Amino acid sequence: MGLFPCAVFLSHHTPQHLGTMRHIAPRCCGTSWNKNPRTGKDAFCTEIINAKCELAFAVQQNSSVLGKGLVLYDQTTKKAQNWAIQRKWDNSFTITNSVSGYSAALSGSAAKAGTTLRTAKTATTSLQRFYFVEVDGVDSSYNGTCTIRASKNRNYAVDVIGCSKEAGADVKLYAYNGTPAQVFKVIYSGAGYYRVVNVNSGLVLTVKGNTRRNGADVVQDKWEALSGQRWKIKKNGNGTVTLTNALGTVLHLANNSIQNHSNIVARVPAETGAQKWDFVSAA
Repeated sequence: MGLFPCAVFLSHHTPQHLGTMRHIAPRCCGTSWNKNPRTGKDAFCTEIINAKCELAFAVQQNSSVLGKGLVLYDQTTKKAQNWAIQRKWDNSFTITNSVSGYSAALSGSAAKAGTTLRTAKTATTSLQRFYFVEVDGVDSSYNGTCTIRASKNRNYAVDVIGCSKEAGADVKLYAYNGTPAQVFKVIYSGAGYYRVVNVNSGLVLTVKGNTRRNGADVVQDKWEALSGQRWKIKKNGNGTVTLTNALGTVLHLANNSIQNHSNIVARVPAETGAQKWDFVSAA
C-alpha cells in the first residue's frame, strides 16, 4: 500500500475533517489491497498515524468494550492500534478495530466539528463510513462554494425552484439572482467523484429515480451515495466543465434553451454546449 499523507473525512451530509493522517504498511497483513474471502470486498489492515505528532489512532485503554472513545496514542504493537479498512459500495470505508471487532463511528447522530468518535457495532450507516483522500495526490480544485452557470449565457444559473428545501424539488435554469437556491457546495466524495450540495437545503443534485434513462430529470434529494448523486467534473478546453454522474449520463440543459424554468436533465454524453457549464465562485 505504501506510505502517503491523507485527510480522513466522514461520509455524511457535510464531511468533517478529522486531521491529516498517514496510514503505514501493517506489520503482518501485507501492503496491498486484498479481497475479503467472506464478503469479496476490498479490504486491508493498517495503522493510522497522525502526520503532525506521529501518534497512532487507537481505542482508549486498549479496550474491547463497546462505546469506548478513540484517541491518539504512542505507537505500540498493541492490536488497539490495528485497523481493518474495508471499501464500501460508494468508495467510502469502514474502520474496524482488530481487537474488538467494533468500528469507528460518530457519537450520536450529528456530524459537526468537534464531535467525538467512539467504537460501535459495525453497520453500513454514514456515521461509520469515511473517505481517505490523499492530501497531495487529489485534485480538490473544485472543492468550495459556487454557482453553476449555463455556458451559453452566464447570466443564467442552475436553480432549485422556489428556493425549496424539500427532497425531490425540481432543479431548473433561472436568471441569476444571487439567492441561496443558486449556490452549491462542491465536496470531494472519493474515487474522483463529487457531491453537489445546495447550500439552502443541504440536499444534493440527484438523477431522479437513479436511472440511466436518457432525459431523466435532475432534482435535489437526500444524500444516499447513489450513482446518480456522484459526479465527475471534467474541465474542457474552453474553461467550462462537464458533470458526468456514476451512471454515465451528463448534466444537460434541455434543448440548450436559455430561459427561466428550462429543464435540467441527465443525458448521454454528446460534447454539446448544453452539457457545458461554468463554475463561478460564490465565496
